[in-house]
Amino acid sequence: MIPIIVTAALIATDALFVGMSLGMQKGFRQRVLLFLNSIIFAMCMVVYLVAALLKGYIQFDTSLVVGIVFIVLGCFTAFSKPGKTHQPASLKSVVALGLVMSIDATMGTAALTIEHSQTVFIPVLIGVTHLIYSFIGSCLGRRIKLAGWASRLIPGFCLMAVGVMNIIGL
Repeated sequence: MIPIIVTAALIATDALFVGMSLGMQKGFRQRVLLFLNSIIFAMCMVVYLVAALLKGYIQFDTSLVVGIVFIVLGCFTAFSKPGKTHQPASLKSVVALGLVMSIDATMGTAALTIEHSQTVFIPVLIGVTHLIYSFIGSCLGRRIKLAGWASRLIPGFCLMAVGVMNIIGL
């Protein structure tokens, strides 16, 4: 149970920093985060159902594959070019952001479902941690300004840590 909670917390760090960047925007509404997190939750539920169905057909240890995917995703997150954080969020950009943020959430859901159990607790936990982290981030974003490099490196290294944890079997 503890590895599942730790993995969900590490995966959701990008939601904290996305929430901070959205919170820094003028005219930002908390409803945007609810919409964003509903996309993430829906994607997690779909991937959970697919992973639960495929679990019986997978005949090899998936921890190495999942670990490598998380490390690559972490490298992409940590070393990508910074985006514009002070633009007003349009519906199209929020949906795109929700889909991008759901990549690591859905990977985490699939990995935890295949590796540990087939309980609906996994996508719910990942969705709730994303929601909580993004709301905390938006509140912090209204009060403090964060350097762009930190908002990429910290979540990227957390995703890489999840990958290493999968590879070594934690």
